[in-house]
Amino acid sequence: MTIDIDWAAAWKEEQRRRNHPDDARQWNERARGYAKVAGTSPYAKTFIERAGIEEGDTILDMGCGSGALSLPLAQAGHEVYACDFAQGMLDVLMDQAFRLGVAEHIHPMLLAWDDDWERAGVPLCDAALASRSIATADMEAALVKLDAHARRRVCITLTTGLSPRVDPVLLEAIGREQPRYPDCMFAFNMLWGLGERPELSYIDSSRESRFPSFAAAIEKNAALMSVTSEERALLVAYSERHLHEKHDDAGEVYWEYDHQRVTPWAFIAWDK
Repeated sequence: MTIDIDWAAAWKEEQRRRNHPDDARQWNERARGYAKVAGTSPYAKTFIERAGIEEGDTILDMGCGSGALSLPLAQAGHEVYACDFAQGMLDVLMDQAFRLGVAEHIHPMLLAWDDDWERAGVPLCDAALASRSIATADMEAALVKLDAHARRRVCITLTTGLSPRVDPVLLEAIGREQPRYPDCMFAFNMLWGLGERPELSYIDSSRESRFPSFAAAIEKNAALMSVTSEERALLVAYSERHLHEKHDDAGEVYWEYDHQRVTPWAFIAWDK
């Protein structure tokens, strides 16, 4: 039996069904909230370990955000071309880079996936990385661009379920099914079709979610998941059992679920 799926076309159709593409203005507004964790996460450490970066490598970090990868790589002495479509993220990145004394090793570029990378002057680097950042209507074109700008290796991470902004435990609690084909499956099959032999592994990323009140938790999660009235009732019922009031070191009240929120990311890499 032959299964013939045009994964590039299927991805484009999937994007048409989704709500809306990422907006640079939204990420500009979120940028300052990312400053305190830039370059410090266990996820970033694991990504860099698996990327197989070699001494002296130049790095293209596409969708660099506030510097989860760019900052530690610059601290290790690499020249990093840090690209993002949100100027606010690049500003936070460079603020941190100056604070850490590595600004001379980071070259920020305001760049979107759909831009003309040749006209923008995106350089050829030893390794091209895209960590949790492939958000485009044409994934195949994005993968080809990354490949074309890497001498030796390309590494990306993509979701294994729905949006990483959504808590998978809450999705299960409201009876919502995960997608049959997550983002990582589209990318893996496109790469195979392009003649690559991609490696696949997974990185589990823990995430803390605190809410100012019980009602705020319900409203935020209901909005993120676009729940129906029936699903909302299930969300409330689950939250009544598993969402608890707590106090921080300063005595401030917050609410937190008693389950650990973990987002599994698919790490996909290939050598040139």
